[in-house]
Amino acid sequence: MNDSILYRPWSSLLPVHSAPAIVGQRSLKFVVKSHWAGFHVFWGGPPNTGWWGADTSVFWPQSNSELRFWVRSTVGGMQIQINAYAYERLIGPVGTVSVPAANRWQLCVLPIPASVDSLPLKGFEFSFGPVRPIVYFDDFKITSVRMYAGNGNPGPPTDFNVAMDYIAASQVGYAPQMPKQFTSPVNFSSYEILRASDSVVVFRGGGPIRSVTSHLIGGATVYVGDFSSFTAPGRFYISAGGKRSLPFNINVNVFDEPVRVAQRFFYYQRAFTAITMPYAEGPWVHPSDSMKAPPGIRKGWHDAGDLTVYFPTMAQTIWWLLESWMDFQPFNDSTNIPESGNGIPDVLDEARWGLEWVLSMQDSSGGFWGNTCAEGGNGYYYGTSTPNTINYYLRSVPPRVQNTAKATAVLAYASKVFAPFDSVFAAQCLSAAEAGWSWIMLNPTQTNDTDFGNCNVYSQGTDPSLIQSNKQWAAAALLYATGNAYYDTLFHSLYQPIVWISSYSKSDGFAGKLYLR
Repeated sequence: MNDSILYRPWSSLLPVHSAPAIVGQRSLKFVVKSHWAGFHVFWGGPPNTGWWGADTSVFWPQSNSELRFWVRSTVGGMQIQINAYAYERLIGPVGTVSVPAANRWQLCVLPIPASVDSLPLKGFEFSFGPVRPIVYFDDFKITSVRMYAGNGNPGPPTDFNVAMDYIAASQVGYAPQMPKQFTSPVNFSSYEILRASDSVVVFRGGGPIRSVTSHLIGGATVYVGDFSSFTAPGRFYISAGGKRSLPFNINVNVFDEPVRVAQRFFYYQRAFTAITMPYAEGPWVHPSDSMKAPPGIRKGWHDAGDLTVYFPTMAQTIWWLLESWMDFQPFNDSTNIPESGNGIPDVLDEARWGLEWVLSMQDSSGGFWGNTCAEGGNGYYYGTSTPNTINYYLRSVPPRVQNTAKATAVLAYASKVFAPFDSVFAAQCLSAAEAGWSWIMLNPTQTNDTDFGNCNVYSQGTDPSLIQSNKQWAAAALLYATGNAYYDTLFHSLYQPIVWISSYSKSDGFAGKLYLR
């Protein structure tokens, strides 16, 4: 449990600098242009996010934790103020470091103060004060911390003994016949699986099948054990090398509740409706904000981080819900959403909630508007029952090729998925999709989807590759829905190699998968 978190610049897309550098090959460079400028640094993330990580997992400092980093400034005598941050809020000061000499690397070591010790943190804020130097940082590290892979403020696990409990096994659990692995921070020659209720050994295995070293875990090495051959149902924990795991379950229904909880997340994100008991299984209720919606706009989901309903994220979310049905057929019609019990799988009921928002964003031209943009007070705070405080929503970004192509894709796909359940709704989706494609053919130059208001976060601008990938997705969906050879010809004319996984902007991966259906 005495882990170290290492921050190091891996991405050439960030303000990194090859000279000077003291650790590794690049340092992080800041050209300070205003008084009290600063930056944030958070733990985690894949290599292409570098210093600012995407996986901002919670960590707890301890009484012996230290923040260590190298710094170099073009101005001597400056001071750097460092604050600690939790999830979406400032915790308090960590301390101040002085940089007495210009153009020299200096190692800074700050003990984590008692005011921050044992609080769940996300990262740190560095402020430069009233000077305007060029500052270089390298080799950020915080030592002796306890990790938690998740968001929010769950509190340190009370049964997580620092000396013993450190093997990582799936806290969701394992199905009996699935591959089962765990990781240990220390090498081991053998391991044991013990029954959680009485600590009786029920299975023994050998040493690790491999080791993994990664910058994503601070440059540390972990050792991977495999217990796939153990299939007995029950609740167990693993012991190896003087370490142990938290308890986990093995049974055939182990994923039922996590899937149910994940699926119900969408209910809590629903826009323009009241979230009420008994469907809210907790205190997360609030009144409807439908009176603030633009005329004719209905349903949809609030974004993960704010109250706006964005087309790029909506389209991708609907796609994955439809895909989950097509690939796995989760028939559960009892997840306790308002539509439960209507004879239609709840995953499709939830997908329809998003699809009806898409339909409401189509105007008489056949094109689709971009966002339902929240103006004023746009913050979205989880775990509260506070009504949103925005002034109003507006329908922003007039019809553009990008959003119309995405709408065409998900509606055409939905027409096929919903046909066995609601033929009228399926026909409505296909009609809207075909009208959307006609709009694209008539308006090929309407491509700039920039939102000049409050909601520009997912705009693509006029990138021709992204536009082509979205049209390719639409063509594949219309081909799948209609079987019309015209769309097959269009798909091939729009084809481009799939160079990365599809995202909010780029859809060629979705297009390729749908074409193969």
